[in-house]
Amino acid sequence: MCDNDFKITPASVAVKVQSSISQDIVKELLKSSFQDSQTTLSCEALSLVTEIAKLLVMETCLRAADLANSGNEDNQVCSVINTNHILKCLPQIMLDFP
Repeated sequence: MCDNDFKITPASVAVKVQSSISQDIVKELLKSSFQDSQTTLSCEALSLVTEIAKLLVMETCLRAADLANSGNEDNQVCSVINTNHILKCLPQIMLDFP
């Protein structure tokens, strides 16, 4: 879906990311990767990892939004970030967040 009248803004991306990633989700993801079932996670560590995850997702979305807003081969600006936009920015994200 491409639309020349719509621009994806950093504010709209930030609101979606902040409301989409919860500590409960991050906690379950981390717990599923623990090798020892007795491993625990402090509240401070969980909070920090959640904020880092939000920043990483937000940065990826903003870079993908820049790609979508810059237009495609037909100079059409896309109002939706699709997987192609994300895939194009992932190599640089991986270098920036080792």
